[in-house]
Amino acid sequence: MGKVYLARHVVLDKLVALKVLQSEYSHKQELVERFLQEAKAAARSRHEHVVDIHDYGQTPSGNVFFAMEHLEGKVLSDEIRARGALPWPRAKEIFLQICAALQ
Repeated sequence: MGKVYLARHVVLDKLVALKVLQSEYSHKQELVERFLQEAKAAARSRHEHVVDIHDYGQTPSGNVFFAMEHLEGKVLSDEIRARGALPWPRAKEIFLQICAALQ
């Protein structure tokens, strides 16, 4: 439903990840609410494995967005595609981090 861009906060001069709801979904209130609920849920979390949300809003053209902390790292699906299945100890570590964040 959304795309994530690397952006720079113009006031703070800080890199952020900017998630924007795609235009074709911006006119559907149910999808806009679901998108913003994602931002609110992440903003309420104070967990080390959940990104911080810095801001959210709507562009003049009607697209909704939220800005979150930018993290350097690897995409898990890319790693699995390149290297194959993860060894159990590494998979377990990642899984437990996900579970802790969702808790």
